[in-house]
Amino acid sequence: MAELIAILIGSVVLLILLQLAQRAAGRLNRDYYQKKWREIKVLEQSSAAAQRLAVIEGDKVLDKAMKESGIKGATTGDRLKSAGSRLGDIGAVWTAHKLRNRLVHEESKPKPRDIRQAIKAYQNALKKLGAL
Repeated sequence: MAELIAILIGSVVLLILLQLAQRAAGRLNRDYYQKKWREIKVLEQSSAAAQRLAVIEGDKVLDKAMKESGIKGATTGDRLKSAGSRLGDIGAVWTAHKLRNRLVHEESKPKPRDIRQAIKAYQNALKKLGAL
């Protein structure tokens, strides 16, 4: 009887430890993301080429945060599909991601307004994930 109680207590303790480990793994390093976000904001306030880079970097930072938050998918697009409402206004994030794709794969010259909206969408999504 004592052995059964000891096994039961050990199992409960193990279960609690596993749950705590999962929660800790899902937490994002806010200092890291705040530092990266400050760098992106500096780029946003610079030349047109730097603003393009701000969008690309914003996409990378959001993708890293999604991975670290446990959002599944092989690509950023797959993770965006999986994330759904966890990112807030998913339509705005998709628009930002599509702008990033145009910047990387085409000779696109976005309007400053489109850059600002993309950066804002990434910022809001990072806030919803708890990175900022």
